[in-house]
Amino acid sequence: MKIQWKPLIISIVIPLAVGGLSTLITQGSMKDFERVKQPPFAPPGWLFPIVWSILFVLTWALHLISSIPLRLPASEFKKH
Repeated sequence: MKIQWKPLIISIVIPLAVGGLSTLITQGSMKDFERVKQPPFAPPGWLFPIVWSILFVLTWALHLISSIPLRLPASEFKKH
């Protein structure tokens, strides 16, 4: 299977860039968010960018895995 580098790079860079841009835009509002009463099980704020980055990469990996052509033995294609 030949890797198509351009779509691969674009599919990783665009979501991470949008996430980074949204971080820059909403920087000041995190102080307001921290003042809101959180439930005891709420994760710390520093964890969100890490988790979102991992989710973006996992989504890309799932797309890559699902685009691999399925090769079945010829016997699977015989009509019964």
